[in-house]
Amino acid sequence: MMYEPATYKEAITTSKGKEINLSLQVEGNFPESGDATIIVNSSQKASFTLSLRVPSWCTSFSAKIGEKEYTGINNQYLKIDRDWMSGDKIKVSFDIPIQVLNGGKSYPNQIAFQRGPQILAFDSTLNTGLEINTNPLLPTENLEVKNIFDVLPTQWIGKQTYTVNVLDGNGNNSEQQLILVPYADASQTGGDVKVWLPFEVEKQ
Repeated sequence: MMYEPATYKEAITTSKGKEINLSLQVEGNFPESGDATIIVNSSQKASFTLSLRVPSWCTSFSAKIGEKEYTGINNQYLKIDRDWMSGDKIKVSFDIPIQVLNGGKSYPNQIAFQRGPQILAFDSTLNTGLEINTNPLLPTENLEVKNIFDVLPTQWIGKQTYTVNVLDGNGNNSEQQLILVPYADASQTGGDVKVWLPFEVEKQ
């Protein structure tokens, strides 16, 4: 179900009635990336089905065991039925796309950015000198969100930082760079936080 680093332990009954002790060790750095390794440890060789949750927000999901690769469908479970041996490794890889959310009637002329399961936020202390309340922002040719590094304060907990180039909408349309972080990480240095950002969006 989850892809954060963790170890899960369970006693299960196999399809042939064997009672075994099973543990799954998940290694990786989700949600920074969608690459993870699941190490299967069992008390004995056994045949059973292992189901991997494919997140609803991803568009590409694969699991590889040795030379055999399995492809998953979003918002479903990828079921792998095989003879498992202790030490088998499942290499999971999935994309973490960024979506632009329209504020609709609740937040007119505003948008938000969602990266996989995370909502990204604007933190004023990471965007000094950029005023987003006076004038609405304008999208550049495309709202491409990129991962960036080395812009966070030294005491900041977390490593995820993203940037998107926009036009400031104050008449000269100068290009500005918004720095965004996951909402759960925002305001560590006391900054004002915004999720819904004022944008000039086309009316439907």
